[in-house]
Order: sequence, then C-alpha cells, then structure tokens
Amino acid sequence: GPKIYRDDCRMAEQALQLDPCNSFAHTVMADACRRPPGDTGLSDSDTTWVHLHEAIACDSTDGNAWASIWCEAILRAKFDLMLNGPVVKTTYLPADFP
Repeated sequence: GPKIYRDDCRMAEQALQLDPCNSFAHTVMADACRRPPGDTGLSDSDTTWVHLHEAIACDSTDGNAWASIWCEAILRAKFDLMLNGPVVKTTYLPADFP
C-alpha cells in the first residue's frame, strides 16, 4: 500500500545520500513514482524518467533500470531509446524491431 511506497522512497533517499550514484536506489525511486501512489502523492512520470536515466548513467549494466526505462520509453513513444538500448544489442529482440 501507500506506506510501502513511502518506506521505499525513504530508504532509497538514504542510500542516495550515502552514494548519489546508486543505480538500484534510483530504480527504486523511479518505480515508486511510477506506480499508483494511493494517498502518497508520489506519482510523477517525469521523476520516474529522471531517476531511470540516473540509474543507467550510474551503472549501464543494470538490467533492472534498462527494463524499466524500456517500458517507460514505450509510454513516452521514445522508440529511438528502445532500439539503441542493450535489449536490442543483446539480441533479445530482432535488430529490425518493430
């Protein structure tokens, strides 16, 4: 529920204070902002987008961040990002997709 999202954000914020380039913490923040927030008021697709970009900038090998940004890119119609990310380059999808 909403308390979980607040707790996730609080812990991720603490992790980012210790290490501003913590890819996993950025991904947690992005996920918490993407999900329906209930009464938390945390839902914000721009914040999700920024944290996912930060996560990938911190660790470009983080599959969780790439999977999340791929889904977010679909919602934002950022097909250039989808086709130039590691999912295509590692042949999970054909190079001529879509």
